[in-house]
Amino acid sequence: MQTLECHMKQLESCYFAQPLVDLAQQCGVHADITLKGSKLFRSDLFANTTTISFEQLERIIINICAQPSCRELSFIYGQYLLNTLISHYGSLLFNCRSIQHLINVLLLRGLTIFPLFHFRKLHKEDGYHLTFSPAIAQTNATVLRFLYEVLASILCGYVKWRCPEARFTIQFPFDKPKEIAQYLSYLSQSYSFQHSDFVVAINKPTLIKQQINNFPFLVNKQLQITPKNTRGFLAQLHRLQLKYPKYHSEQIASLMGMSAATFKRKLKLHNTTFLTEKDRVHRQQAMFYVAEQGYSNEQVASALHFSDITNFRRAFKRWTGLTPSYFRKT
Repeated sequence: MQTLECHMKQLESCYFAQPLVDLAQQCGVHADITLKGSKLFRSDLFANTTTISFEQLERIIINICAQPSCRELSFIYGQYLLNTLISHYGSLLFNCRSIQHLINVLLLRGLTIFPLFHFRKLHKEDGYHLTFSPAIAQTNATVLRFLYEVLASILCGYVKWRCPEARFTIQFPFDKPKEIAQYLSYLSQSYSFQHSDFVVAINKPTLIKQQINNFPFLVNKQLQITPKNTRGFLAQLHRLQLKYPKYHSEQIASLMGMSAATFKRKLKLHNTTFLTEKDRVHRQQAMFYVAEQGYSNEQVASALHFSDITNFRRAFKRWTGLTPSYFRKT
């Protein structure tokens, strides 16, 4: 399977770049400012064959976030992307019977539909926690916040459109913004801040909610004609780290079809390290087990393959700055 890396020009400009530039221009920001440093010209964006890399998208977002007039642009962009993606994948998504069916389909084709994030489905007694992570590369806090707001706008817009009775909670991995008006305007679901990851928490009653006018027998046919996922570099790395939790970087590098030296270089190119991503995967699991499941330290240490409880507690404090008991109490 081909892996999508941050420098590869495989993101369609008409989805990811052109609308951003146009929306920024409507906010009074000239295209030259939006595209500065991206090695793109506005005329490039209107060619149907133009593709961009994650690095170029990242540069455009950095430029936009520096403009005070573009504070709400992430949410507006999310609504635009929702309409664009639905125009291509509506036949697949709309015909899922329920929210649970939709989630299962997105696990199969989510990276084809929206390649910037991948998610894990963590089960709890009263529902699911969907934990989202960057699929291609790590980026700075400003870009991540923008993209998380885009993702939240897409999710809320879709559910409001197709399953208006469904309810879920979004957990944002950053502090509550000083200006909250755009969240109130664009997000129709509950949300909170200061979490360790971007999480969508869905309870069982919502999972069985039916979509409007669905024809589930069409889903399998649509799956067959929808291209299979091309995993981003980080999505592939996380998958292997979860599958082989005791493997060292050299072993994972071999599974990804590259030498240890090339793997290390690519990790640096994607703004991360092997240990950082391994810690991220473990932290997500540990936070879920501790805060949501109420597992004891012994249970979590065993589930994460730690040799003893002391090592687990030390690692947990390194990940979060706090002990497991703090999250168990809150």
